[in-house]
Amino acid sequence: MGWVVVGGLGGGGDVGLAAILASMLRGVRVVYASFSGCHPERYRGRRVAGSLVEPGEYHPRDFEWALSRAFPGAEVYRLCVAGGFEGVMEGLRWLDRRYSPKCTIHADIGGDGMLTGYESSLGSYRIDSIARAALAEASERLGWKSLVAVGGLGLEGGRRRELDLGELVAGLLYYEDMGALLGVVEPPSDRAGIAWRLMHPGREMVSVMLPLYAAALRGKTAFRVEKGYSTGLHRIDWWAKYVFILDARRSCEASPLCTTARSDWNKIWGPWSPPKPPRGYLKALRKARQDPEDHLRRIVRRMLDNTLLEKHCA
Repeated sequence: MGWVVVGGLGGGGDVGLAAILASMLRGVRVVYASFSGCHPERYRGRRVAGSLVEPGEYHPRDFEWALSRAFPGAEVYRLCVAGGFEGVMEGLRWLDRRYSPKCTIHADIGGDGMLTGYESSLGSYRIDSIARAALAEASERLGWKSLVAVGGLGLEGGRRRELDLGELVAGLLYYEDMGALLGVVEPPSDRAGIAWRLMHPGREMVSVMLPLYAAALRGKTAFRVEKGYSTGLHRIDWWAKYVFILDARRSCEASPLCTTARSDWNKIWGPWSPPKPPRGYLKALRKARQDPEDHLRRIVRRMLDNTLLEKHCA
């Protein structure tokens, strides 16, 4: 059986969605390698290669640690993006030599993992954009089939709802026109138990996004978050359970955020000024603004395929 690299795009609860998607794969072995904002020289875990490290000491936001405890025997790593572009690429090259992955799947909960850079609000986009840039680079340099998986669309920021739904839907329509949106998957509702295991690995973990996504899988329309940056009762929309699958390289090419991170790693850490959108994006935005929920229904209806991940990783 071949290997598939699966991980979180931006750390934290993203790792939980990655584990849920990994459970949908058959006939492959999974190695976890998630992106995070840590620095490899300061992270308390064994340094493997470049910015690639093994899980370190317990921290309530370290879901790589939680993954290694909740699933004993799992091969788990973390890519510390604060170590710089070459450090991350060295870590990816090590993974390539060690596992020769058939494909990679990196997950985001909320939506900042699929931003184009034309949006009026970006949420916590930096680590996700850097991770997408690294995956696009790996697709070209290493020949990887790299996928980006975005679930819990619009949940970013918790109750603040930092991302505009119309702009998120415009991004999906734009990526579809560019051949970057590959399809949609709906994890089975019982996979919410994986999120529960990660939230309770023997020590207390803190995440806002992961419990919200697990509640969405269970069909909840509201959920109360007790700890984290956004506590209280949160609304959960019908589309939050769906996961939108993007080709990492093609979606990066259509995103100034991602292409900027790829061409100048350091520039993405500074303030972002949205560039002038191309006609294709403006057309998608006009369509999405008319009725974003209706367009989401149409996308799900025509692109839902729960065999999609296995097809790409076969």
